[in-house]
Amino acid sequence: MKRILVLFSRKSHEQGLTDPERLVGLLNQTDTAQFEYAYFDELSFYVDEQTLVVRNERSDRVLDEYSALYLRHWGGEETQSYALAVARYCRLKRIAFIDSEAWRVGSFNKLTQYINLHEVGVAMPRTVMAQGEYLLSSIKRHGFDYPMILKATKGTRGADNYKIASEDELTQVVSAQPQTSFVAQQFIENSGDYRILVAGNQVVMAIKRIARDGSHLNNTSQGGSAMLVDVDSLPEQLRADSVKAAQFFGRDFAGVDMVIDDVSHKHYCFEVNRAPQIEGSSYESEKALVLAQFLTTLDASA
Repeated sequence: MKRILVLFSRKSHEQGLTDPERLVGLLNQTDTAQFEYAYFDELSFYVDEQTLVVRNERSDRVLDEYSALYLRHWGGEETQSYALAVARYCRLKRIAFIDSEAWRVGSFNKLTQYINLHEVGVAMPRTVMAQGEYLLSSIKRHGFDYPMILKATKGTRGADNYKIASEDELTQVVSAQPQTSFVAQQFIENSGDYRILVAGNQVVMAIKRIARDGSHLNNTSQGGSAMLVDVDSLPEQLRADSVKAAQFFGRDFAGVDMVIDDVSHKHYCFEVNRAPQIEGSSYESEKALVLAQFLTTLDASA
């Protein structure tokens, strides 16, 4: 039976963003592999001119004993070097791993997200990104209309996210946080957005998220509702752009957030998530099943 290791930053657990034991328990509902987890700071490294060994001290196994690794949460500064070292080790030892982004380290916040989406040619809402003290003049320069969406560059899961109705409201929010880096985007009229799960080169699941009454946030973490939708019911180009964006980011298992404009019916990409939430989220068993199936098919020789 295959043995697969899922790696987390310790801070992601301490901050309540992940639950390693729960996720591994969900993955181990399948009988195709044995899943384990560890924190990056539980790895030890040995290197000299001829030898390189990385060991999971939690289980006392060298990484060579695993058929695949999932570098799930490593975006913080305290774990980036671990992730890059593990990715290089896996390449040298021909151990399958995701995400391949760890090899090239491509995006850490909304700023780099949107630069990447621009480069890959996937549509996004009109966007201005700047520190608070420069944001107002940038918005005026580029002729934005109200309402607009304002969010902190480092915000996640709907935190620090505002629907701004007027220039006075924008000034009030930004003036209170002049040193915060913000993203301002044209508001897209919508009846919900979509979390598109991409595994490798295909869309494997789609969930529509609908905001609760009185909120513009479709995130389930902010009280929105969720429903599974048939992948084939989504526009073909939306699915293709989801895969294209995930592959450009090097995110082999990704949650791509898409929205369809109620007026123009054009789709836009909000974000490509490296580690889409599974444990403690809607449809966690269904998500865990597609992740487990994907991880057990990884082949380093392919």
